[in-house]
Amino acid sequence: MNYNYTHIVSKELTEKAIKMLLSGATLVSEPCPYCQGVRVIKDGFALCVNCGKQPEEKPTQTKSIEKEPVKPLKFLRKTRRSIKTT
Repeated sequence: MNYNYTHIVSKELTEKAIKMLLSGATLVSEPCPYCQGVRVIKDGFALCVNCGKQPEEKPTQTKSIEKEPVKPLKFLRKTRRSIKTT
């Protein structure tokens, strides 16, 4: 790689990291998984100051919300009836 290209990229990444820090980003305690460099994070966006990479986003599973309320179990119904009658 050309030294000047690396120097320009590093300078651009450093400037971007500085802007992020000045606007409320924080330093991440875990190093970059690709190069072990320092990372900054803001609003869920992590940037490595050294290589510029960010971890791959993996799809997460979300639990579906049931549209109908769950029906009570039989013994709870019986207990409820017995409480009402006493």
